[in-house]
Amino acid sequence: MNNVAKILDIPINILNLPEAINLVKNVINANKKLHIITVNAEIIMLSLRDKEFKDILINSDLNIADGSGIVWALRRKNIKINKLAGIELVENCIKHLKNARIFLLGAEEDVISRAFKNLNDKYKNNNLVGYRNGFFF
Repeated sequence: MNNVAKILDIPINILNLPEAINLVKNVINANKKLHIITVNAEIIMLSLRDKEFKDILINSDLNIADGSGIVWALRRKNIKINKLAGIELVENCIKHLKNARIFLLGAEEDVISRAFKNLNDKYKNNNLVGYRNGFFF
């Protein structure tokens, strides 16, 4: 795939926005699914307390650096990376990958529902198929 670095055993893919979009495009063209996690410091800390969650992070298809704490930690390891916000990736996928089916998962109910509504309002006839908050218990 691409370069990967680890923070406390969690793999972080080292790529920029064009590389991420290209990767998503290639997966879609191969008619496969892609599980992307936008990793920030809070997610890394949660993985220390929750083994099941840590396993999900370790086994996801793509973990992007969506937080200044992640960028800082990787730069301390002399890895050049910039923050890649999840919403930025989603918006670009909506704009450029019309054959993608995008499902949003995470955040609190009001945050994710508002994001879904805002994206639907901004991008008419988009490829968003649904959303769910990140709280399962």
